[in-house]
Amino acid sequence: MKNKEQFIASTIENGGATMNPSTGDVPTSGYVVSMAGNEQTYKLFGNDVVKEILVSGAVDLYVKENVVELSHPENYLGSWIDDGMLYLDISRVYESEHDALREAVANGQKAYYDLDNAKTIEL
Repeated sequence: MKNKEQFIASTIENGGATMNPSTGDVPTSGYVVSMAGNEQTYKLFGNDVVKEILVSGAVDLYVKENVVELSHPENYLGSWIDDGMLYLDISRVYESEHDALREAVANGQKAYYDLDNAKTIEL
């Protein structure tokens, strides 16, 4: 996985990240939508060093378990931290907010993420 350290650091420092694990590309614009059926949660605890170890291990395990899906060039590895839990998923990035909204609804999501404005859009 390319740029794993950057992905982990962004997850911890910014509360989330999106990256193509094959290329290491990090999208900077568009709308990120989680694909249904691949979400995984992990409990985080301890100090920053422990959290970094836990996130690293969870990312390794998740990528290994989802290697086929993550090898698709349009799929991204997504993460976010909320209330002591780490969430990992497979997501796609859409240029159009209309397309992102349609896919979020079709995938039964509660929200999607606007990269341009760094905000979560609740459905």
